[in-house]
Amino acid sequence: MKFHIIKISAIIFFLFILLIPREAVSQAGDQGLRFGLKLPYTYDIGYYHRFSVRIGMHVSTQFVTVPFSNSVTGLMNLYGANPNITAILDESFTFGYGIDHGWQYYFGKDNRRYYGGLSVQWMSLLKQEIDDKVIDDAYADDPDNSIMPLDEYPTNPAHQFSDSKALTLNTNYVNIALTFGITYKVPNNKKSEFRLEGQLSKTIASRHYLYSEYRYISPISNRTNEDLQDIMMKYGWFPSINLFYIYKL
Repeated sequence: MKFHIIKISAIIFFLFILLIPREAVSQAGDQGLRFGLKLPYTYDIGYYHRFSVRIGMHVSTQFVTVPFSNSVTGLMNLYGANPNITAILDESFTFGYGIDHGWQYYFGKDNRRYYGGLSVQWMSLLKQEIDDKVIDDAYADDPDNSIMPLDEYPTNPAHQFSDSKALTLNTNYVNIALTFGITYKVPNNKKSEFRLEGQLSKTIASRHYLYSEYRYISPISNRTNEDLQDIMMKYGWFPSINLFYIYKL
């Protein structure tokens, strides 16, 4: 599934290159709404403003959900991350949202239609239930033998007779991203514009909160946070192809 998403992203990229015209109408004072995809990770809805022929900015809301749910963990596994540890994040990527804010510098003799940019991206993955087996499998071969099976952790007296024994995970992370892009116009429509970007994002911080009302699991919660932080810092390099439609205001 993960590799199919990457293939589909590549096909969309080449179709975009072949079908859109090569002229640009971007200019100083432009502002508009942008709608797009950061393949193969998120959907994006936001606002952009080009202050001058050289400088522009954007701020947008981004969402991760199907069919991009496991692209991040799949890519980290491809780089060499432990799949038993990244599996802890799989359910969390069912749905998440965040903010992307960045600035662009425009250049080129062709109406300054090329640009480079730097942005900061914050993402929050909504709390999701995690199967005990996922955690137990992740630490089954723990060399320190410091993590016990979940069934061996003491129960919380206030909740020991509750029907709910859900183990949940909430994740937040921050990326910085470098971007190179190009603008294209829509024929006979001065209100519309397309943008094609190549982007490389890097995770610079993350926090993962594993929680259970039913059990006292502080040792395994702390260990899970540390391990996921280490993996995202080491393997959190995410190249993307970004496709945007701009409606000018």
